[in-house]
Amino acid sequence: MKVLFYVRANNEKVKGGDLIQVYKTGEAIQKEGITLDYSSNPRADLSGYDLVHIFNSPRFEETKSFFDNAKKYNLPIAFSTIFWSKDELAVGIAKNRSVEFVYRNFGVEVAKKYRKIAKKIQTNFKREKSFAIEKYLLQRADILLPNSKGEMTEIEKTFKIKNDFCVVRNAVDTSLFEKVPYKNRNNYVLSVGRVERRKNTLKLIQACRELGLELVLVGGYDENDEYATDCLDKVRAYGQTYIANVEQKELIKYYYQAKVHAIVSWYETPGLASLEAACGGCNIVTTDRGSTKEYFGSLAVYCDPFSQESIEKALEKAMKAPIKEELRNKIIKNYNWRGAALDTIKGYNRIK
Repeated sequence: MKVLFYVRANNEKVKGGDLIQVYKTGEAIQKEGITLDYSSNPRADLSGYDLVHIFNSPRFEETKSFFDNAKKYNLPIAFSTIFWSKDELAVGIAKNRSVEFVYRNFGVEVAKKYRKIAKKIQTNFKREKSFAIEKYLLQRADILLPNSKGEMTEIEKTFKIKNDFCVVRNAVDTSLFEKVPYKNRNNYVLSVGRVERRKNTLKLIQACRELGLELVLVGGYDENDEYATDCLDKVRAYGQTYIANVEQKELIKYYYQAKVHAIVSWYETPGLASLEAACGGCNIVTTDRGSTKEYFGSLAVYCDPFSQESIEKALEKAMKAPIKEELRNKIIKNYNWRGAALDTIKGYNRIK
């Protein structure tokens, strides 16, 4: 089978977890006998390919141009959705005082509905156009490849659509974690990921401050993002540690040292860093939003990203708990790139 992967054109400049999924999936399916090429050219000659695999990105018009070219050649399309609704995120980071008031007094669900109504009144044309294009893509794909059943449910609920799908598990490079972790760990909280609103970084910083826990943040940030710079100002003021982006292999030592890895974001699907940290032996604190529970089950400690108290309680619980091997063993056995490749090929076989 000969497959073309369409990759967003800014892949060299803007890195991200979606690209790890793209290239690691590509390496893994080639080991299973698939012939693969990559392209960012919406007018590429697709003669000779059996299907096209496209990965979702916020660059919806570019993604649509990839779709249109594949359809011009009458090729089936597999679409990795990489999706979760941002409605709760929008409420959680809202600067609109009326949305904040509704949330505080009536709860998240009412606030989400209120915000949607407010947005319609404002007639945000750009958002409406993006939503329409994304719905078009999800409907026109021959098969959708979400990373969890929960992700597919979220797509169906958000866009009011039905389409064929095959769950492709998220994965880690298990060869990086052959060393068995020590159970004696350094008593600090590690958090690997961008410093940004979606990651809810400020609440994590404040929670560690309140509990007197050492915090090490590892990841990039946007220098023009006021939220991120505020986070890093507080890290410095509180004597916490920030480390800029490092190569993945360099991250391994942190995963093997820290007692707890925490991601308290508004949603995760399920979060590559959490999977890797569990392989390194960390106790895991993660958001209860997204597909995290499908992956970690009862072996992680969950927190409500809206609640500072919930985050603090989760950190305390994970810090006091002994290091266990069950989660590490589960991930290494089930969430590796060969498994992801076999899931992907199963999806291909449904449409080729």
